[in-house]
Amino acid sequence: SMVFAGAFSIMSAIMHAKFTVDEYVGKRAILLFSYPGSRGSILFAKCSLVFVFTTLACILCNIVAVLIFAFFSNIFGILPVSFALSMLPSVLSISGICGLLSASMGLVAMRVGFWKKSLAATIVAAVILVVLLSQIISNFLQYSIAISLIGMGVLLAAGLLIFMELSSKVNKMEAI
Repeated sequence: SMVFAGAFSIMSAIMHAKFTVDEYVGKRAILLFSYPGSRGSILFAKCSLVFVFTTLACILCNIVAVLIFAFFSNIFGILPVSFALSMLPSVLSISGICGLLSASMGLVAMRVGFWKKSLAATIVAAVILVVLLSQIISNFLQYSIAISLIGMGVLLAAGLLIFMELSSKVNKMEAI
C-alpha cells in the first residue's frame, strides 16, 4: 500500500511542479495573472485537479493490485489464508488513506518548491517526505487504522493550511 502512496506522492509533486510552481515562476506568471478569473480560483482549480487525480489514481491502482494478487493467491495458494470478501472493507479503507496521504504529501512538496521557486526542489521535497513518512505510516497501517486516520488528518490539515497560505500569497503577487 505504501509503495503506491510513495509513488503517487512523487507523481503528485511532479504534477504540482509542472501545473502550479512552473506557472507562477518567470514569464508565465504574467500570462497567468492576465486571465480574467481570480488568482485564488485558478490556484484552487490547479491544486484540486492534481489532488483529486492523485487520490483517485492511487486508490484505484491499490485496489486493482490487491484484487489481482488475491485472485492468484486464492488459485495458487500463495498465502496461508485465502482472500475473502470480508477483507474488502479493510482494503478500501487502507487504499483511501494511502490515496489521501499521497495527495497531501504532494501539496506539502509543492509548497517547498513554490518557496524555492524550483521544480527540482518540489521533487526532492517529495522524495524526502516519502522516505521519512512511508516507514512511519506503513507501521501505523499495520497496527491500527485509527492511528493512520489521525496521521492522514494531520497531513490533510497541513495541506489545507499550505493551500490557504499559498492562495493568500498568490493573490498578493505581482508579475514582474
